[in-house]
Amino acid sequence: MNKRLFGLLFICATIVAIAVYVAQDVTRLIGLGLFLVVAIAIVLIAHIIRDIRRSKKGLDLETTVNLLGSIVIPLIPILIAVWAITPREPLTEPTPTAISQISTPALPPTEAITPSPINTPVPTETPTPTEAPTVTPTPYKPKTPQEKVLRDYLEARKLQQHKIASELISKYSMELFRVNQQDVIKSLDDTASKAKLVDYTIMESRPINHKKAEAILIFAQLTTENNEGKKETGKYGFTIIQEDGQWRINANNLIDYLELDVPQAIEHGVIVKSLRVIRFDNAQRIVYSVNNTNTNRAVLLDKSGFAASYCAAHFEAGDPPPETCGLKLFPNEEKVFNFPIEGLQESYPTGFDIYGWELSMENSFEFWDWPIKPWSYQFKFKYVP
Repeated sequence: MNKRLFGLLFICATIVAIAVYVAQDVTRLIGLGLFLVVAIAIVLIAHIIRDIRRSKKGLDLETTVNLLGSIVIPLIPILIAVWAITPREPLTEPTPTAISQISTPALPPTEAITPSPINTPVPTETPTPTEAPTVTPTPYKPKTPQEKVLRDYLEARKLQQHKIASELISKYSMELFRVNQQDVIKSLDDTASKAKLVDYTIMESRPINHKKAEAILIFAQLTTENNEGKKETGKYGFTIIQEDGQWRINANNLIDYLELDVPQAIEHGVIVKSLRVIRFDNAQRIVYSVNNTNTNRAVLLDKSGFAASYCAAHFEAGDPPPETCGLKLFPNEEKVFNFPIEGLQESYPTGFDIYGWELSMENSFEFWDWPIKPWSYQFKFKYVP
């Protein structure tokens, strides 16, 4: 009887070991038969203990071997399988990871909106420090009053004269971002403590339509250096507007912003209102608020859920492709969101659609109420004069 149980135990343990090796997962032991191995082992040990009690010889050598064998036999194939699937360090030296890119440091307050770096240097070896020769730079002669203001601003940034730089920021942009001159100075101080401006080149300029003032968009190439001595170069746009008879620079890459006069829309207790359009040198942002007035239901705009959720902006010259968008609000929650439209836009959107809203079941915010069909909002824009 014991020999049969030994054989059955070894066969079951081997099957489990093979399953573990094929599945490459030790956790599959429980689901693939470990309980069967343990059950047979318990029965075998019970038989051995019964034989010991019946035997007048007591715990002799044969019985001891049988007892230990009932424990060791099922472990052998299982341990071999576990050893086979356990990852081990390779015998060869690992290949060093190559440097693929260098992240661009943030440059608030006038370059904080996702600048696109150009010609970013990637070091291939550790350079030998050498003493830089003293060079007297050729004075830059601005061609226009707008270029002169930008040069004065960048020169103040380079010399870390942040109070002078802050005086050249437009009140128009500071009102939108709800900051004052002291906030601008602090932001410039924080930026310089991480990456200081070491060089700049004023590039092309172009007039740009502006609803509130005469404006010129000027691009400049800036080089910054962080505390570790690494330099990075990026191209940035600066909008220069006329304000109180003087030329001033908009903060945060801002071109302009327009308030919207659009009625709010409500569906299933969810109120959506388009607020404004903000235009930057490299993107637009449609700002809208969402207010979930439900007391026991959450609202979801899911990128990968049951509904096909996406946002779409409309322009007279043609619509850009719709973009996936997502958000979630709990009961009695209100938030402000913005929908980005990448790239410099010459015109303003004429409308905005949001598709794929879903409502949760009552008091179960992770389970969505399927009988309520997903809905959408469509807005036709009218701008405040």
